[in-house]
Amino acid sequence: MEQLWEKTDEAWWDSAQDPEIRLITVAPDEAELWDSPGKMVAVAKMVMSAITGAKPDVGDNAKVEL
Repeated sequence: MEQLWEKTDEAWWDSAQDPEIRLITVAPDEAELWDSPGKMVAVAKMVMSAITGAKPDVGDNAKVEL
């Protein structure tokens, strides 16, 4: 925890030695990226899709194996 400790962590804990701190290591095996034009544009496109019956184009999506 000493190596990862930052001043902003003091908002939750007194120090890196706090016994309540838990460090969890995560090793993902895949990831997914969504790139959209923003909430308002996406909502407008979904509304148009509901009206026209066409599939909405709300951005790009990519999946990768890690």
